[in-house]
Amino acid sequence: MVEDPSAVLLVRVWLEGEDRTFRARLSGISGSGAPGESTVAVAASPRDVVAAVERWLTEFVRDAEHRGT
Repeated sequence: MVEDPSAVLLVRVWLEGEDRTFRARLSGISGSGAPGESTVAVAASPRDVVAAVERWLTEFVRDAEHRGT
């Protein structure tokens, strides 16, 4: 039985320090049964978060297509 590829991306955002600086951490969890979580990116602006999510999605689709061939 072939499983459909899946993964989870968790985005955590917060404001840090007295100056309330934007921070974000993106963590990925593979749906392939591999244990653990890995840091995908850290970001200092909402725009950086969006770019990191786009890169992660592009890589996920590329890898899934590669595994399917």
